[in-house]
Amino acid sequence: MMLDDGHVSIHVDNAPIVWLLQELDRQGAQLSAAVPVPPEDLAGSTPLLSSAPDAARPDSADRAHLAGTLGVGTEDDQYESLTQALQLGIELPADLLRQAFETGPSERVRLLAFTTYVDGLTSEVESVREALMSGTFNTSAAVQAEARKRLEEFERYQELIAATPPQGDP
Repeated sequence: MMLDDGHVSIHVDNAPIVWLLQELDRQGAQLSAAVPVPPEDLAGSTPLLSSAPDAARPDSADRAHLAGTLGVGTEDDQYESLTQALQLGIELPADLLRQAFETGPSERVRLLAFTTYVDGLTSEVESVREALMSGTFNTSAAVQAEARKRLEEFERYQELIAATPPQGDP
């Protein structure tokens, strides 16, 4: 999530470091040369997306299919749709993600939909705060716990920003 001051907050659960570095590179961070990855960590790994166009790149049909499955699929289908969308870098509609974390068929669907929704928010501080607050009232215990944890982190970060003197000319 990009914050107003230009800082970035990344929340990653259960992802290999290689994937994270590849994703950051894909988004323009150019960390490959700065952060060497041992060859044993690369064994068997393939980038989720490459910069070259090919048949594996998502298109609007992929997005529509995943969104449709998330809206009406079985619990396993919904979870798989969310996972695939994340892996392929497909942004799902915010309203659909909100519906999934509010009324999803299982804790794991609700939690993944919530984290995807929050991670996709713009840098507008109030919209992030509102989303995290709404998560604390969710009927899912997993969503409530994640929302409380992130809200606490968010508030600490906001306090840190407020306490940091402005940089620039003395």
